[in-house]
Amino acid sequence: MCLFVCLAVTAIDKNKTDGVNVLGVTSVDDELFVLLGRNNNQVAVYVNGRNLRDMTSCVRHKCLYMSDYDNKCIHRYDLASSATSKSSLPGKPCGLSVTPSCNLLVTCQWPHKLVVLSKSSHSSLFKIKN
Repeated sequence: MCLFVCLAVTAIDKNKTDGVNVLGVTSVDDELFVLLGRNNNQVAVYVNGRNLRDMTSCVRHKCLYMSDYDNKCIHRYDLASSATSKSSLPGKPCGLSVTPSCNLLVTCQWPHKLVVLSKSSHSSLFKIKN
């Protein structure tokens, strides 16, 4: 994990987006948190994973989804609150798409499946629709 954090800091620091400096970093579980030198949204969250396969977004819920092939899950990042969550899947996720009704479609390998995840009204996590 230290190697990942060190390499990530080096890469982020070299790419200073719009002149924003990296002030600090830490990692917890599968996420890298970066403290940025700006007035708003100072903490950026990066999911630690070499096998993220796809990413999509939902405009209505203002969030990002990333498929994590090795860990058989979907990472969700809320753009408004910066909250993150993870939903487990029955297969290794590859492709992602969001429907007009905000369901998340996930193509999985091993086993080959199309999984439909629907937003729970009481949680930031998704539940598999039957």
